[in-house]
Amino acid sequence: MLLQVYASPSRRKMDTKGEGEEMTYPHICFMVDNFDEVFCDIVVRDGEMVCVELVARGRGCAAQAVIFLGSIRYDILTRVYDSRVDLVLALLTTVCDKNVHQHEN
Repeated sequence: MLLQVYASPSRRKMDTKGEGEEMTYPHICFMVDNFDEVFCDIVVRDGEMVCVELVARGRGCAAQAVIFLGSIRYDILTRVYDSRVDLVLALLTTVCDKNVHQHEN
């Protein structure tokens, strides 16, 4: 899969959407804004990992170099996913409880 990204002197947390940006300068970040769409077809199983390679290209795409190569294991991905599901369920329970109390009054 090939995706073009751009450098930024700030970042947003991956575990919460809509939160403010954090300045990271002099460190640079590369955001994938449509993360869910880009990675929705990837299937990762126990014992596997997702690998990412970030390649920088010069003007005219003549020169290029790998500037980042990283990976994340399946168990870490599932831990993040499970914590998101727990958070969504907790929010839904809170909203449902508020609705029930409003209708009772």
